[in-house]
Amino acid sequence: MIPAITFRKAALIENISRIGLAGIFILGLAAAALAQTQPVKAEEKTVTEAKEVEGVVSGISGSFIAIVYGENKEASLEMAFDLNKNVKVGHKKSLSEIGMGDTVKIDYDQITKTRDDGKKISWRVARMVSFLRKADKKPELTESASDVDNGEVAPEPEEESLPLPIKGIRQE
Repeated sequence: MIPAITFRKAALIENISRIGLAGIFILGLAAAALAQTQPVKAEEKTVTEAKEVEGVVSGISGSFIAIVYGENKEASLEMAFDLNKNVKVGHKKSLSEIGMGDTVKIDYDQITKTRDDGKKISWRVARMVSFLRKADKKPELTESASDVDNGEVAPEPEEESLPLPIKGIRQE
């Protein structure tokens, strides 16, 4: 005769192994589900090229500078550059002394990232902004010579030459 304790031990071992197998199965399903939800990250290749360009400042702030560096038949050619805390300034004490219309030379890094899917992303980061020339002063508008010589003030337009209201003239 087999003692009753042996049957109980066997049943307990069988239940523990069933629970263990069920746990392993659940962990396997959870791992498969987790693997499907994590996005596959595209591998990126980064290329940095050192370049320089000279042009006239068309916009400047604390985080970027834009310059017009040439013209073609259709439009002006303009480039924008990111400015970070490491940018150096040449021939001036700080970037705040450089303004619109000034001519500058910018040494910069052109950074291009190419992903596995072929998509390219490029941007430019200025390393050094060198001041070259102050902006050309534009002549201010002045009165014409004939108005100054005569000392006369131009007459105000007569009522008949005033523009018409949108609805027309009212007659009283």
